[in-house]
Amino acid sequence: MILYHISTDLSHDGTFIPTVPESRMQEEEDETKRICVATTIEGCFSALPSGGSRINRLVEQAGGVFRVFHIDTEVCRIADEAIWNDIYLYEEGLVPDAEHTGECWILEPFTCAESHLIMIDSFEEESADIIPYPVMQLMIEEDADYDDAYEEIYGEESGNLPCMTVLTEMRIWRDELPSGAEVDTCLYGDEMVARIASAFEDAVSDDSWGTWTVKRPISLADWAAAARATG
Repeated sequence: MILYHISTDLSHDGTFIPTVPESRMQEEEDETKRICVATTIEGCFSALPSGGSRINRLVEQAGGVFRVFHIDTEVCRIADEAIWNDIYLYEEGLVPDAEHTGECWILEPFTCAESHLIMIDSFEEESADIIPYPVMQLMIEEDADYDDAYEEIYGEESGNLPCMTVLTEMRIWRDELPSGAEVDTCLYGDEMVARIASAFEDAVSDDSWGTWTVKRPISLADWAAAARATG
């Protein structure tokens, strides 16, 4: 099985220890120690506590660059019983949006040697309703609407149907920005844009408002160092 984990810590050494994450959905189970992963890179970003709707903010905070771990569970010697897949997490009510994100949990420590830096180039967004599994089952079995099914299961009115933003068709740059790549600077704050422009004055051209074109390859490690520089 291949799973993915993204991190804003670019120096992450690939050693993973299960913990209860501080940042999680309000309805997500809060006792089991785990490493949160997903079946796709898009799923990793969509599984953020506020869903993919936070992606622009996260890109700005990270300087646009993330480390993604390519976790081959066989290579990493992760036991099958130590993996709770997305179907289990959804049907057991542990992660209400796991059916949309492909989130899985790994319950034992492991080390992953395969990783690389990525920058998001583009993606599509879709809206998805977050429907608890028992409610979904009742809706299917009795052809009931959401409000009636929710009230029958939980004995109270449902309120607003929660929804999330799911990221799809994500295009990424891996390890470097190639010549000809276009970068949307609107994703970054003014100070960060100024730092990057100063560091790569000879490597990017400002073709139009909010868009740079890369004139020569730029390593993502160098880009991140300039974007995240302080002082």
